[in-house]
Amino acid sequence: MKLSETKKAYLFDLFDTLTDFESEWSSIPSASSMLGVDSKRWNEQLLLYSADRLTGKLRDSFRIIRDMAHNIDPSIPDEVIQEVAFSCETGFVKPDPQAYLYCMQKLGVQPEDCVFVGDGGSNELAGAQNLGITTVFISGKMRLKQPDFVTSRILQSDFHIESIPELLVI
Repeated sequence: MKLSETKKAYLFDLFDTLTDFESEWSSIPSASSMLGVDSKRWNEQLLLYSADRLTGKLRDSFRIIRDMAHNIDPSIPDEVIQEVAFSCETGFVKPDPQAYLYCMQKLGVQPEDCVFVGDGGSNELAGAQNLGITTVFISGKMRLKQPDFVTSRILQSDFHIESIPELLVI
């Protein structure tokens, strides 16, 4: 029986699973292009400020974006910054059990009903498994960026795939 026939919900990691920091293939303008800043410098800001925004310590999206943008170029006008927005709702970050529990509560499912799909960064696979969630390690981008981590992360997961479409066959 396929995994999709036994589970009710899939939880996905975002970065390096569903998308890169800023996907070059997307037709949607990136935050860095909207702000007129270098994408590498913008991604550095995303990493530097990730803990406070991901956990919801900072929730004012305008302030978060303004602070990051102004660290790169203090002359970016407020009107431009206002156009770039994101949310930080849960107040928790993986592998904190509350990050997964929050999602499951919103979906109305239990851990045994869920699959977590991710690249294993931030110990997210173990965090999901500790709650009884089935885990799928996706290695497509990891093989290119950090090939030395692939074998250990395969061993940490219930299933291994290279790309999202493979979810339909496991």
